[in-house]
Amino acid sequence: MKTKSLLAISLIALFAETVVAGPPQRTALINFVQASGRRHSTETRISEHQVIIANNGLFGLSQVDFGPHWKWPRGSSSNYIYGGGIWFGAKKSRVVNGMNTVEKTVELGYNPNSGAGWFVPGRISDGTDVLSESDPRSANDIVYRSTEYDRNGKNVVDPRKPDWPIRWLDTTKIPGFNDYFGDYIADPELRSALPPVYISQEDIFCIYKDTDIRANPEYKQNSPYPLGIEVEQTVYSWNHHANKDLLAFRYMIRNRSNDDLKECYLAAVSDPDIGIANNDRSGYYAKDTTLQLVYLFSEKENGYPGVLGISFLSTPVVRSIEDSISYRLLTGRSALIGEQVGMSTFRNWMIENDPRNNEARYGF
Repeated sequence: MKTKSLLAISLIALFAETVVAGPPQRTALINFVQASGRRHSTETRISEHQVIIANNGLFGLSQVDFGPHWKWPRGSSSNYIYGGGIWFGAKKSRVVNGMNTVEKTVELGYNPNSGAGWFVPGRISDGTDVLSESDPRSANDIVYRSTEYDRNGKNVVDPRKPDWPIRWLDTTKIPGFNDYFGDYIADPELRSALPPVYISQEDIFCIYKDTDIRANPEYKQNSPYPLGIEVEQTVYSWNHHANKDLLAFRYMIRNRSNDDLKECYLAAVSDPDIGIANNDRSGYYAKDTTLQLVYLFSEKENGYPGVLGISFLSTPVVRSIEDSISYRLLTGRSALIGEQVGMSTFRNWMIENDPRNNEARYGF
């Protein structure tokens, strides 16, 4: 099996808006999806953002009542996001009926129309069966929260649970510097041999995949699904005065298939329902494009004073002349070796106008 780290050629911010949003319209598909993976989620406990993080990549959406759960400030009843996740698109090269073809394919980590995602928890090598808690592989299915672990990586809340999974494997690097955040150790028996790595005051980690086709309602035989990607997701948060209003999401996306995935895009997709959904506003902060910042807020509504900003803190880097030329041809913009590719697109749309197929989603 070929294993490659995928570098998204560009990043996209997508906001889907709803006129009326609520759990009843979105539960059917969510229940279908959960049949293909063991449900597990946790809630942020440190920062002013009170958010549910699920083991299939969904955030904000409650796995219990399927209602919104991204509250700010902590302890309030003010929800800012109904739900969200990532979209990952690529051009997939494969052989169909003896012919080499390239197909645009997009995996949805969050579908604004249904509230569901197409990812399921765990590693691709663990298969697609729903694992019992007694199976050692089930250690890859849960959401880990660092505030439950001690300095040795042991769970102090429930000692029966697996050790903290992020470890200092590469001793030539220092965790937290130069884009090194530790390494995920899948086998829980091997974790204790390495020092645990904690980056923030609360790190939340999970791993998920797109290879369980039961989670994808658009899968059919001979379709380009799945891409064969595996996502390592970590959420960082703090409670210091200067950064208690910040959540940082980090995604490591790996191609575990034997197919080449080219011209990849990663999109942060969210469904902002700030109080009454039909007075929500969003936009791109064009005064300083280096911030790569989009924002959303509620217009003249009591109880929702905050303006939520989403910024790409770090994006893939151009590593060669070939990368630079390819980026220029794809985007019309220049990027030198060592420069980040940055954000390419911002979209804001009503969910009734969702792109309906791979071609439309990839070009969105």
